Amino acid sequence: MPRPRGDGRPTVGVQLWVDLPAHLKLCEPRYRDLRAGEIPLAESPDGRVAVKVISGLAYGVESPKELAYTPVWLLDVTVRPGGKFVQNVPAGWNAFAYMIEGAARLGEGDKAKLVDEFHIAVFHQDGDTVVAEVPEVCDKDGKEAGARFLLVAGMPLDQKIVQYGPFVMTSQEEVYQAVMDFQMGANGFERARTWESEIGKRMNM
Repeated sequence: MPRPRGDGRPTVGVQLWVDLPAHLKLCEPRYRDLRAGEIPLAESPDGRVAVKVISGLAYGVESPKELAYTPVWLLDVTVRPGGKFVQNVPAGWNAFAYMIEGAARLGEGDKAKLVDEFHIAVFHQDGDTVVAEVPEVCDKDGKEAGARFLLVAGMPLDQKIVQYGPFVMTSQEEVYQAVMDFQMGANGFERARTWESEIGKRMNM
């Protein structure tokens, strides 16, 4: 959960919603507060790439287990000048990269494209490797210009999406039922009106 920075710089946060397969829509609710110290750090052999492995696998380093009902990878990648990030992704998965800071060339050869800060790149399903490179050059102010981006990958569900507010189901009738359950405090929403996340409690201190 983003909080104001002391130096006046803008706060940047990323929120990702992950859908559930239809047969798990009514599963037992689960919450996991993952602290920064619990996230393993992986590095490339040359030390020019660092990856916070929030969920998934990078450079042989695995994330904590039991984070989600469906397999999703979330990697926080920093590529220093002259660095090259190569990451295998399970074949057939959807994958995209969101550039948080700087810029990097994503892809290989003639298909590589420069992706700037706050832009997104979506990868083809038929590929199983993501490549990102940052040239060993300086920016206009003479500073080394690296890049930081999120790499997100997940198994396609290939199902209908019907969304209303925070409710995401696979039919209009299911959404109506979810809203009614929330209003009545039933079917998994019994504690909805009084529940607070642990991170939310810390933010209010």
